[in-house]
Amino acid sequence: MKLFNLQLPALLFFLISMPCFAQTSLQVSSGSNFFITTGTLVHLDGLVVTPSVNYNITGLNNVTREATATPPPPTTYIQRVYNLLQTLPAYSGDITIYYQDAELNGINEANLNLDVYNGSTWTIYSPALRDATNNFVTTTGLTNIDLKLLTLAVQTVVPITLTRFIAENNGCVANLKWTTAFEQNNKHFEVQHSTDGIIFNTVGILPSNGNSNVERNYTFSSNLKNQNNYFRLRMVDLDGSSKFSPIEMVKTTCSNKVITLYPNPTREMVTITGLSGENHLRLLDNLGQVIKSIKTSNPSETINISNMPAGTYIIQVVSNNKVIDNIQVVKE
Repeated sequence: MKLFNLQLPALLFFLISMPCFAQTSLQVSSGSNFFITTGTLVHLDGLVVTPSVNYNITGLNNVTREATATPPPPTTYIQRVYNLLQTLPAYSGDITIYYQDAELNGINEANLNLDVYNGSTWTIYSPALRDATNNFVTTTGLTNIDLKLLTLAVQTVVPITLTRFIAENNGCVANLKWTTAFEQNNKHFEVQHSTDGIIFNTVGILPSNGNSNVERNYTFSSNLKNQNNYFRLRMVDLDGSSKFSPIEMVKTTCSNKVITLYPNPTREMVTITGLSGENHLRLLDNLGQVIKSIKTSNPSETINISNMPAGTYIIQVVSNNKVIDNIQVVKE
């Protein structure tokens, strides 16, 4: 295998004009740099990068093409992997990978996706173009991704692996805890509550921690209003698909004062009643982000949401720095 030290600008011209499967390795020597101007196509043995902003590679580095990846992606991948000695940070732009039919490893070409390892996590990106005739996959619009290993792989059908989900009674509050061992393109978790185990309503939304193949822990607290309380998670993917966790039940004899919300659905005003003492009311969007916060000591409070887009929101009631209730409200 040959290694090529970078001598610019002559080498840049050589890389751009060379056939896609010609060169097998590229090396950046210590103390030198490789500068790619915005929009310039750089070909390297079937790997084509077109940055959308100026991109500068500095310090000792090299890229080689191999048949296997270490560590391997969690799904089946082709026998063409580009391996960088040092991780390249914050690349933005397009990436095209050419391949040979013999490298497909049994994968249907219609299912090929760009798969990138950033030094800790594999992430799959849906391509803009798959060309089975000319054997390449192009992915556009990548933004600030780190590059260590690059290949083509089949998309996993399970965006998340849930290893634990429990609901515990803590007086008048249910403490929910869950753990994931793998997350890929997961958007958020919807915590859903039911009094009969059949009809569920969303009482809280927690955003995902992002793509991960290590253990992640989540917690959520919900006020208990009934003797029998059923909880489950709806795990929502970036493409809108979802799956549910097993159902957990919590019993309570708590005589907590019931907090209610009306009208629901609503177009303008929503009133929360049953409050006592000093409270904070938080309006959360479907990503769990706080849109509005109100401090009140009144038994009831009215919030104007007429300027909010139509959709589902959560009114969170906080007392003594603890969340005592999460109530779903639908804005028409």
